[in-house]
Amino acid sequence: MKKIFLLMILLLFGIVPAQNNIVRLDDPHTKELTEYAEVITFADGSAMRDQVCDGVIYLKYREKYYKRIYHGAVNVKWFGAKGDGNSHDIGTDDTNAIKNALVVLAKIHQPTSLTGGHLFGGFTLYFPKGKYIINETIKIPSCTTIIGESRYETMIHMKTPRFAFTNIMGMLNKRDVDMSNNIKIRQLTLKQGGIELQNSINSVVEDVGIFDITGVALQIRIPVNLMIRNVKIFNCSDTAIKYEDNMGSGPSTTTTFENIWIAASNRAILLDGNTGGSHKIITTRILNSIIEYNNIGIELKGNIENLVIRDIHFEQNKNASLIATDNASFTLEDSWADKGDIIIKNNPNIDQTKVEIYFKNNMIPLKVDPGFKGKIFNL
Repeated sequence: MKKIFLLMILLLFGIVPAQNNIVRLDDPHTKELTEYAEVITFADGSAMRDQVCDGVIYLKYREKYYKRIYHGAVNVKWFGAKGDGNSHDIGTDDTNAIKNALVVLAKIHQPTSLTGGHLFGGFTLYFPKGKYIINETIKIPSCTTIIGESRYETMIHMKTPRFAFTNIMGMLNKRDVDMSNNIKIRQLTLKQGGIELQNSINSVVEDVGIFDITGVALQIRIPVNLMIRNVKIFNCSDTAIKYEDNMGSGPSTTTTFENIWIAASNRAILLDGNTGGSHKIITTRILNSIIEYNNIGIELKGNIENLVIRDIHFEQNKNASLIATDNASFTLEDSWADKGDIIIKNNPNIDQTKVEIYFKNNMIPLKVDPGFKGKIFNL
């Protein structure tokens, strides 16, 4: 009888006695009944100690150490994020909860280095449906996936307009920039907060909406093997996608933009390959996209090679559908516009004799500066 009474008390307070070194406790934030397994070592193999108990993944209970049992994605709400913002953008500030989740998980799920500087491992931080309000830029560690319920159910709202996410982690040795790689941002909408990716090797932005941006919505510098797919950017005061090779030794390479929809922005896409040293943008694809109601559609500057622009619907872009200058070589295929010409500009300060521009099934009026010395082919 006493044992039954004790069990009822434990259940009342959300505690189930340990069985086979397992304890079941109510999660303090989500109130879910959660299992923890007894452990004697931390994720890195070191002995367990109070200092590594974060209270979410690792905790100390009745003088023993336990680790939360979970498989796959980690729920950001386990760390206290609420996602309770309303239609007036009022709600709990989830900045610190999200930052804490990323710091804790990065220590637990440290990636392994492979041949050639590649990484293996990492973790996924899941944002259930809701509006998460933040007030500063969130730094995403290497091998991290940020994923929402869907682009229509998970929103991250930046209170003061700036980048919501960045892969720039800080400085190394007070000289070099520390940048994370192998990151993915998927299935959510950003309001008043863009994304900054610098030297983002093997990274993906997919099924993401970015709205109401002051400045640049998606800032990309010196990437390698970057995929931007199924992204909508609406109402950007500056440039929706700004892709630059303006630092390091270059070049930037193998970046794909596919199924992008950009509207009501000052400039939809800027590719700037710079013109000095080894700086250039090579092997880039802009495919199957809608670019409409902007002042400028696509602008190409600096050193650009092996760029293919295909199946683009340009509509009502005020000043131009596409502007190209400097050493920008490209191919434009199967694209249409009802307003906004293609403008090829001469730059007398640069040798443009090696520039090659190819048009295939082009239905957009073309204007070429008289001084332009590059080659234009109609296939």
